[in-house]
Amino acid sequence: MKENPIWLLIDGNNQVVTTAHGARGDCEAAPRYVFNRIERLVNFINPLNVITAWDTGRTFRHDLLPGYKAGRSRLDGIDTAIQTTKRMLEDAGHRNFVSEGFEADDIIATCCKDALEAGCNAVIYSADADLHQLLVRDHVSQLLHAKFDRRDGDELQWITATKLFEKYGITPSQWVDYRCLVGDESDKVKGVPTIGPKTAGDILAACGTLNRFYEEPFRAPITERQHSKMMNAKDHIDLLRQIFTLIRDVPIETPVGAI
Repeated sequence: MKENPIWLLIDGNNQVVTTAHGARGDCEAAPRYVFNRIERLVNFINPLNVITAWDTGRTFRHDLLPGYKAGRSRLDGIDTAIQTTKRMLEDAGHRNFVSEGFEADDIIATCCKDALEAGCNAVIYSADADLHQLLVRDHVSQLLHAKFDRRDGDELQWITATKLFEKYGITPSQWVDYRCLVGDESDKVKGVPTIGPKTAGDILAACGTLNRFYEEPFRAPITERQHSKMMNAKDHIDLLRQIFTLIRDVPIETPVGAI
């Protein structure tokens, strides 16, 4: 990741919400924790560009799937914490990006594409699994967790295309299909009944893609019951692919050079 200039792409909502939960719901303290951690990360990585992406509320995914992200509990004070964090980042000279109808993940996907087209590498800072589809080998990595502690030492947890394959047995290009099979409970998105992570991995290992599975469904080493569930879910999977696939042409103006 040191050969080319780096764009640091931060999932703002993910950082503030997870930090607030980690602080036992202390939303007032979250902005300072998030800001300090980002500043330490900037000093550690020395990126060419720093961009923080934010959700804006309802997106096209809510229109595609009624109940998308429904029932999520929201911490008291989290909206104020998000706005405070935005202001702190702006005051430090960092860019905040939002785009109506799109999620922070879509903005990050767009920035990631632009970074690669500019001959740069990208470091994504988020624990969101949807972003694994962006892990282009040797050019994109995802920082899931960062802790900077002078006394106990720094703790950074990364995932790359290589580590994704080691953990799940699939490539980033297969990640959307994998998510279609297993779903995402946190977003209230159901996958295919009876198809868990191991079976999903077996299907993709045998077929490569879900399109190939439906062309030759008996290539996959699954039970007759699972085969029936897969066939019944074909139309649902087409919908889920739209839900899980990140948009890479969000109408934003990313920087050409350093900011």
